[in-house]
Amino acid sequence: MFLFKNGTFELKSETGTTIIERKGNTQIEKSNGFNYYSDVEWITDYKYELKNHRNHKGEPEKEELNSIYTVEILKMTKDSVRTKLISNYSDQSLERTLKIIKLK
Repeated sequence: MFLFKNGTFELKSETGTTIIERKGNTQIEKSNGFNYYSDVEWITDYKYELKNHRNHKGEPEKEELNSIYTVEILKMTKDSVRTKLISNYSDQSLERTLKIIKLK
C-alpha cells in the first residue's frame, strides 16, 4: 500500500480536471492554473487526513481553516484508486476514482 503514499493522480469531475501530487506529508492539488496545498497525515496504510489547507500563495485558506478531510482507499487497480472522502463538518461522504499517472 505504501506505493500510493507518493505519486501523481488525476481526478475528473463536473468542474474539470484536477492533478493531485502527493510527496511525503504534502499534497498539491493543481486545478484551473492554481495550486492548493494540504498536509497529509497517514492514519493507516489505507486511510489519511488532509489538514492545514493553503491557497496558491501558500496562505491559509480562510474557509478551510479548521477543515479536516479523511480519505479512505476502498479499491486499487493497476490504473486507478477508488476513494471515499468525509469531512469533519458534514455527515455526507463522496466516493471518487483517481487515475494513477505515476507512482513514486
